[in-house]
Amino acid sequence: ERVAILSRNCGEYSEIFMGVVSGGYCAVTLPTMASAETLGVLLGDCRPAAIFISKEYEELAASVLQVANLKPALISIGGGVFSCAELMAQSSENYQPPKIEPQREFNTVYSSGTTSTPKGIVHSHLTRAVMSKGLAGLNFDRSSITLISTPLYTNLSLPAFFATLW
Repeated sequence: ERVAILSRNCGEYSEIFMGVVSGGYCAVTLPTMASAETLGVLLGDCRPAAIFISKEYEELAASVLQVANLKPALISIGGGVFSCAELMAQSSENYQPPKIEPQREFNTVYSSGTTSTPKGIVHSHLTRAVMSKGLAGLNFDRSSITLISTPLYTNLSLPAFFATLW
């Protein structure tokens, strides 16, 4: 199953992304600069079971979902009907993540769509694990800090994001 994220960069975005993929789901990062029409196409393509949405995009998402006739669970980042904080408060310290097969979908990133409709680029868990091994020579460790100035929905941001976490 896929879980989408429509949010500005924030700490909760990181927590959500890593929670989604460690739970064995595919994280679909949606571009916040996309038009309502484009978001409708992307959501129709990925058909997420749930969408985490930061406050500033809640109205846009609601209108897009209505037009696209999609009904995923909506989870608000920072409050709302069903909030991310409430969801995390319900988590168990004894949670054991599932065994995830290497070929399982890890994340989907959409291309910019400058020449046509954005395309979903799907990465597997194996792809991301190999990518992380490739960054091992850069000596990232627990004391490393990464400053990411680009949106987390871009493919360019993710290698630096993962290098610090893994």
